[in-house]
Amino acid sequence: MKKRGFGEGHYNGFGGKVEPGESIAEGAARELEEEAGIQCPDLHRTGQIEFVFEGDPCMMEVHVFCGSQVQGTPVETEEMAPQWFPLDSVPLDTMWPDDEEWFPTMLHLTAQQQGAPAPQTNATSHPVASGSGSLFFARFLFRGMSDIIAREVALVPELPPCTTVTAIPMPWDSAQGEVWLQEMAPPKAAPGTQE
Repeated sequence: MKKRGFGEGHYNGFGGKVEPGESIAEGAARELEEEAGIQCPDLHRTGQIEFVFEGDPCMMEVHVFCGSQVQGTPVETEEMAPQWFPLDSVPLDTMWPDDEEWFPTMLHLTAQQQGAPAPQTNATSHPVASGSGSLFFARFLFRGMSDIIAREVALVPELPPCTTVTAIPMPWDSAQGEVWLQEMAPPKAAPGTQE
């Protein structure tokens, strides 16, 4: 559960901005430790998502990292209260609207990279993306903060170069078939937009 700040009250992965002087991978590892008190030495970049909001000239670029070697016991912090969810019960209906479209692909790729069986999720309306590659790329155009008006999710052989500084590490326990999420609130409309 995300307890404060952007997204308070919705489930989401751990994440935040990269500090000056650190790489995106280092930022992802630091955010995971700060927000949940755990480490995941096998974190690896598995996807990239671009978010564009109608009428906003800025694009938000998010890098998704996955790993399964969780070290430590997750703890509640000022930022969030982490919680395990079985893959068939991931609360997609209380996450960002785009998550149902890219999350199944991320879980499928992670299982594939670990030699584990493909997970069965509750994201029945959006199958695993097509394409060739072991990474995923997604792009979403939003009207307001909750209406997706254009989307793209594809498997790709390589990701575009990093240009911005938001990273989301997603620890996953393939033995238990569960992922860690945090809860975040519905986003507020950007100034000058309507929901």
